[in-house]
Amino acid sequence: MDGQIEWIAGTGIDVTGQEANERQLHSLLEKYTNVWESAHDAILLVDAETGEIVDANPQSERMLGLPKDKIIGMHQSQLHPPDGRAGAVEGFRRAAEGSLPLSSAMDVVVQASDGRRIPVEISSGSFSLAGRRYVQGIFRDLTEHRKADLARRRAEERTTKILKAIPDLMFVLSPDGVLVDYHSSDPSRLAASPAVFVGRHFGEILPAPAVLVIQAAIEQVRDTGLVQAVEYVTPVMDGTVRHYEARIALLEEGGFLTIVRDVTDRIEAQQALLKQAENLKQARILAEQANEAKSAFLAAMSHEIRTPLNSILGFAGLLLDSPLSTDQRDCVETVRFSGQALLELINDILDVSRIEAGHASVENSHFDLCRSVEETLGLLAVRAEQKGLDLLARFAPDVPCRLFGDSGHINQVLLNLVGNAIKFTDRGFVSLEVTRDSSGGGLRFVVTDSGPGIPEDKRHLLFQKFNRLGTCASQQHEGTGLGLHISKRLV
Repeated sequence: MDGQIEWIAGTGIDVTGQEANERQLHSLLEKYTNVWESAHDAILLVDAETGEIVDANPQSERMLGLPKDKIIGMHQSQLHPPDGRAGAVEGFRRAAEGSLPLSSAMDVVVQASDGRRIPVEISSGSFSLAGRRYVQGIFRDLTEHRKADLARRRAEERTTKILKAIPDLMFVLSPDGVLVDYHSSDPSRLAASPAVFVGRHFGEILPAPAVLVIQAAIEQVRDTGLVQAVEYVTPVMDGTVRHYEARIALLEEGGFLTIVRDVTDRIEAQQALLKQAENLKQARILAEQANEAKSAFLAAMSHEIRTPLNSILGFAGLLLDSPLSTDQRDCVETVRFSGQALLELINDILDVSRIEAGHASVENSHFDLCRSVEETLGLLAVRAEQKGLDLLARFAPDVPCRLFGDSGHINQVLLNLVGNAIKFTDRGFVSLEVTRDSSGGGLRFVVTDSGPGIPEDKRHLLFQKFNRLGTCASQQHEGTGLGLHISKRLV
């Protein structure tokens, strides 16, 4: 009364819970906004009734290459190229109706503003807000995933082709020796069917000797960590017995990788070579025995022939010293000449047999080279004089006369070489030059003559047995064709 408030009436409502709910809602909205803005996947909010896009997160702009204001208002079907639009529209319809499970996802293609086709995985769901229904779609870019998947599949294909091209067998063993995996381009070379050996210890599959060597190698690998190689023999599924070489390596998880190579062909080739070598050895022994028998026979025969032949030559010489008529002397000369040629042939054959049998021993001693050469040429001087040839000898100033060696073989070689030169030279000279060999420190003997020489196409026959090389004009010369062969074998 009198303008004074006597009482106040009011009501109070407890809003503590509402404020808490508002704070929680605000927190949820803030978290949702953070997820919306920072998500690595594109997120679009679409009106379920009209199909128009009403909101888009920043990743949507980056994926489609459009600003947000261009995306909003687009029909969701415009996201897809014409050839993939039908499936995407059907998926949106099901999501809008709520018939698409929230956890389901579908692979479609969206088209960016520059025409790029982007494979995506869409996870979508619908909800109601302020009396309207919306569909939220999460678009995950599968481009890199597809590239990685393609690279993986190509790598798998490449690995498969490589494995098929590798003839080796491969087995993976657990730490306790159980066969857990394998590779074989030819199953017939396996000791048992994979259905039998996978999941079983290798000792149950292979023969006992093979098991022993493989188990010992596994222990070595386990102790040292180094790759071990062993060989073993086992029957295989095609009914044959094969030789294998196994290389065993330790895997990181404690198991073992075993690479097995079929070495049957190599082993059989080695055995064949050993057998061939043994056969060759036996053949060589038989040949040496035959050669020794031949040499013994020739030595005996030459002795038996030379004894009466020496008598013939001796009596021919005595007859030539006695008074003879011209015809008689010609006959005796023919006998002596033929006998001498036969004696030289026998001596040459005996020398060849002795050399080929390995019985041509070297008898070294101190001798005078100058005197030895002079004596050798003296034996040939009469033949050279009879043909009117000059027989010359020249020693280089630095050639020593006192030497240590086999003077008999040196004289024999010089007799053959100089004798051949005299035989095939009808006029002019034959010379022997002795010099030092600058390359090896020995001596070089060079025989030169003024004869017709040796045709180019026949020089490869030089020093071969029973080859008489000469021009048409020299075919009348006697000889066995053994002298140069003996000389080459003696040098």
